[in-house]
Amino acid sequence: MAFEGWIEPGESPEQALRRELIDELHCAVEIVNQIETTKHESTSGRPYLS
Repeated sequence: MAFEGWIEPGESPEQALRRELIDELHCAVEIVNQIETTKHESTSGRPYLS
């Protein structure tokens, strides 16, 4: 499964991940530890999660 989501202005990566998981998978999560961060920018310059 591919997962991709936008980080909204003023939103932390953790907040974006939580929001995207709720939107896409309809599940709530608690983020305990960060393992890795990968940050990309779209051609418009908008950051997104992958």
